[in-house]
Amino acid sequence: MMDRFPQCSPDPEAVCTARMFRVAWIWFAVAAGFGVLLRLQFVAPLGWGQYGHLLHTHSHIAFLGWVFNAYYALAVLVFAPSGTVRSYARLFAVTQVTVLGVLVAFPLQGYGRESIVFSSLHMVCAAVFLVRLLRRNRAVPAARPWLWAAGGFFLVSALGPLAFAPIRVLGLDERVWGEVAVAFYLHFQYNGWFVFFPVAVLWQVWEPKGERARHARRALAWLAAGCIPTFGLSLFPLDPPAWVVVAAGAGGAAQLVGCFYAIRALRGVA
Repeated sequence: MMDRFPQCSPDPEAVCTARMFRVAWIWFAVAAGFGVLLRLQFVAPLGWGQYGHLLHTHSHIAFLGWVFNAYYALAVLVFAPSGTVRSYARLFAVTQVTVLGVLVAFPLQGYGRESIVFSSLHMVCAAVFLVRLLRRNRAVPAARPWLWAAGGFFLVSALGPLAFAPIRVLGLDERVWGEVAVAFYLHFQYNGWFVFFPVAVLWQVWEPKGERARHARRALAWLAAGCIPTFGLSLFPLDPPAWVVVAAGAGGAAQLVGCFYAIRALRGVA
């Protein structure tokens, strides 16, 4: 089984990718450290730092420093064409500056000017990375549409944070519409980017053939179609209208069908 994974070698590109993975693990440790601080606040309050600010720091470092960096490194390892890794590494380094800015700004101010600037710059770096990867990659036919879906859902999720400025300009209720914007971002991250990208990697490593490839395409169609209306599930705390509830239920049913086809596509993978 292990011989089907891309093999590491002492060449410079492999070294660059290995460093990216190490950086992701470092940010994981930082996020875990903030998680410990959050729990200590209930046992032995530290007397410094607002809980909300620390909570936002923890979540942003987990998302931007751990998950995104790990996916970035994995994408470069599995999908980046030969000869492009060094340029991806330079963009990765710039991205770490934005994560470091988030680490400094959020504990001090929560959602303030500097923290929003750094998180927005990270989003710009992520968009550049994804657009470049989607335009040129070495994905096999079965993996390519899943990679496009993953990148597309990530870019769609960015509309949530970007909506904060129009919400304020239009004078909308920031409490309600702010929650909708955050839920929008989280939904298409958790149920889009976080799900479709690992499956793209799976099909890149174990490319489905014949009937399995057809099941994989059906799984993608049903899961992607269901991902959009199931955003309504995130709105349940806001007591949405009945049509949102019905759409969310239909989306959930579509995703169940997609899971059925995904399981069939996975048969024989070992």
